[in-house]
Amino acid sequence: VMIESIDFFTIEVEQVDWQGSQAVIQGIRQKVFVDEQGVPQALAVDEQDPTAQHWIAYNQAGQPVGVARLANHQIGRMAVLKSFRDKGVGSAILRRILKLAADTGLDHLQLNAQLHAVPFYAGVGFEVCGTQFEEAGIPHLPMRLNMQRFRAARPSLEPVDIDPSARVRIRLDSADGFREHALLLAGGAQREIRIFSARLDPAVYDNGEFHECLFDFATAHASAKIYLLARDVQWLVQHSHRLLALYARLPSRVEIRALSPRTHTLHSDFMVIDREAILYNQSTDRHIGYAQLYAPRIAAELARDFDNLWENGSPDPEFRDMRL
Repeated sequence: VMIESIDFFTIEVEQVDWQGSQAVIQGIRQKVFVDEQGVPQALAVDEQDPTAQHWIAYNQAGQPVGVARLANHQIGRMAVLKSFRDKGVGSAILRRILKLAADTGLDHLQLNAQLHAVPFYAGVGFEVCGTQFEEAGIPHLPMRLNMQRFRAARPSLEPVDIDPSARVRIRLDSADGFREHALLLAGGAQREIRIFSARLDPAVYDNGEFHECLFDFATAHASAKIYLLARDVQWLVQHSHRLLALYARLPSRVEIRALSPRTHTLHSDFMVIDREAILYNQSTDRHIGYAQLYAPRIAAELARDFDNLWENGSPDPEFRDMRL
């Protein structure tokens, strides 16, 4: 069992076998596919189910709220109960499937996405690989994900001389907590800092101490780089965010890009330091999450996700006249 906290409740994702969990899986498929979408009862289960790998997501009360399966390279039967959609359930399940695929050396994953779900999968890296078709009367598009980049990003073995306290995940539930730990983590940076945030969260990053901390980092290390990725660029400019001043002040060390609102992602707000330390906010409108001083595997995954988003971003016209 792996636990991931997203939005306002804890999602527990468990990999299960068909024989022991058939009733739960079929129950959710019945509600989503048959009752809600009108899929024929006979198509809710098929001959691949007994040999496929299955996942069930549970809410904090232990109720099953979502399911999915992996049959060879094919992700399928992803279903989340209506009242639990847009809360990160599908994202949590998908991450578990991606991790298993990377760990077992699969070279690719594929799926047939209902049209409304195409942006969700595209945000993770899936690409449309065929023409539209109907399945059970519902339009779908085939999509494929190359797993090579996931394996290439896997970090080397962790050193054994790390203080155990640095591995502890520190739960945070306030802006003050996030601001304090952003300063702490950035103060230990040696190579690179990545920040992804819709408005470069002013409660956390727009203060004099953090600005000076980043300035000291960027000027003290010869190869230091700071990458800032935001969605609401106009807001940043209108409110004279301090990190924009840093961007103008250090043109060779700080880069900033705007991410299109059409680009979907599993994340809402995070900072990664040197592919080792993490500050992660799990909510879009509250400060709920964690900090971890040493988590290289997770940090490498987040850095990889950031870099993929970065490639989908672009220098915004709002920034053109800001360089000194």
